[in-house]
Parts: sequence; C-alpha cells; structure tokens
Amino acid sequence: MNKLLVIGVIHSCYDELKELVETADLDSSDVIATVGDIWSMGPKPKETLAYIKEKKIIDALSHHDVQHLFAESNNPKGALVASVNICRERQAGPEASAEFVDYLSHQARAIVTPYCDIVHAGIDPRVPLEQQDPVIMMGEGPSLDGKLMEELGDYWYKFYDWPKPMVIGPTHFNQVRRFGVTSENPNDPFDWRNPGEGRVIGLETDCVRGGRLTGILFSPQNPEGEFLSVAAKENYWERVQEEFGVKPKIWTLENMVQEERRRWTAYCDSMASRLDAIQTIPRVRTVTAITLDEASEGAGRGSLDVNRDEIRTVPNPAEKKIER
Repeated sequence: MNKLLVIGVIHSCYDELKELVETADLDSSDVIATVGDIWSMGPKPKETLAYIKEKKIIDALSHHDVQHLFAESNNPKGALVASVNICRERQAGPEASAEFVDYLSHQARAIVTPYCDIVHAGIDPRVPLEQQDPVIMMGEGPSLDGKLMEELGDYWYKFYDWPKPMVIGPTHFNQVRRFGVTSENPNDPFDWRNPGEGRVIGLETDCVRGGRLTGILFSPQNPEGEFLSVAAKENYWERVQEEFGVKPKIWTLENMVQEERRRWTAYCDSMASRLDAIQTIPRVRTVTAITLDEASEGAGRGSLDVNRDEIRTVPNPAEKKIER
C-alpha cells in the first residue's frame, strides 16, 4: 500500500467529496476509504454514488448506511431516520437507491489497514475487533453514549490503548460542540491521544451543516497522517429540511443526553430483528489487490477471497483487511 485517504462522513456532499479527493493527489496504487454515512441529509446522492464507485472507495458501514438496507429489505421497522426516506424516495429514486444498496452489500463493518483501523462510530476497547458488537461499531443507536458510558464510566476513547490509531466518524466531542458547548475551532477534527499507545481520530466536521469535509492522508513518508479538509459551500441540511418540510429539532446538551438514553433502549429492543436485513453483508473479507485495474465493480478496490455462500456461517462482525 502506498497512500491511504480516510474521509469523514459525506452525507451526499458530492462537490466537497470530489474537491477533497483531488486535494489528496492520489494515484491508482492508493486506497480511499470512508467512515460511513455516505448518503442522506445532503443534496446530491446520485452524483456521490457515481463518484464513490468511479474511485472504488470502500466503506466502513454506518447507521445511515444500514438504514438504507433496512428500507430496501422491506424490514417492518423500515428506515428510521427521516433523512434516509427523503434521500431514497424524493432525491435519489428507486433505481439509484437499489444501486446504492448493492454497493453497500459489498462493504464491511470494519476496515483494517497498515496505518490504522476504521469503523464508523467506535469500539469497545476491551473486545477484539473481530468480536465487536455491530451496534457499537456502526452507531446503530446512540450506543457509545449509552451502553459503553454506563459500563466504562467514561467515554470509550479514554480507555483505547491499541497499537494502531482508530479512525471513526462521530465522536462525543463533536456532539458536545454541536449541542451547546463552544469551541475555538468548531470544525476541527478530533485527535485524542492517550498516554502511551492509543490514538482515536474523529473526522466528522459537519460538512452537511455548513462546516467542512475532512479526511486524513496516511503515507509511507507520513505514517502519522495529515489532515485535509475543504469548506462546505452551504448548510445543505438546512436547505433540504426547508425543501422537504422537515421540522428542525431544537437541541440542548441536556435533552440530547435524555434523547440518547431513550433511543438506546428502543434500538436495543429492535436491533436483533433489524439485523436480519443485513445478513448478506460479508462478515470476514480480505482485500488483497490495490490497483484499480484489478478492482471488482461492486466491492471497491480489490477482490474478495471469501465465497459468498460461506459468509452466513461466520459468527463475527465483518472485518476487511488491506495488505501492503
């Protein structure tokens, strides 16, 4: 592997995605990954999907991604986020939505690279990556501020001591900034370093709400990584809410915490049945080929070495490995 660009939550912000990738100055031997939340909330889902597939970008599945799978599978719970339904039914349409679900079905819940590990929301630092609860990894429900907060007594990243950095999307720090606590640089990425080993990098910098789209570029010359970001052209989610009649929520730090605890209980109650909708997602997968010429159309860069007939028998959450 040469360079690795990990991109924060995209949320259909196609223009900023294209600009960020061009800023990184990559070639065909390099790898692009994202921390999930590819669609929903933003203005250009179809253009975003076309670009993701053109560049063979691989994805660590998120709660927004998985809710598109729930909706496509006609799961009784449906897609629980209003922005997902708007994106599918009123922005993208059925053909593009089906194409997006096909792309997602070739992705995984975790990506392992020589430079870092990647998941959408976070992990339980007490548990090996291949045994992680998918609810926690994908952020399917406010699990990190619910279950883990109660068990650990503090935010999970303060206990993280693994040798490689963990790159994620949303963080507690981002949520606090958004919901009432000011920061000198509110659109900066989150870069938490524990004493000794243990580094957690959060890339959600609110592009879809008028902030920035942020990535981190790893290379042999700079294995610690370099942050790259581009400014959003507008507050897209505000525009989409106005266009489609979504009533904005007025958040405070207090009601955010109350809502997260309530939602955590509700998500736990329904998670088992809704996971049935994503049983076709590969659970263990190795990406060995890096060049675009050898990449398969659906799976992104690289080819699968796991027979899809065997996928259902693997008990652990998905882990995608990228080798040098």
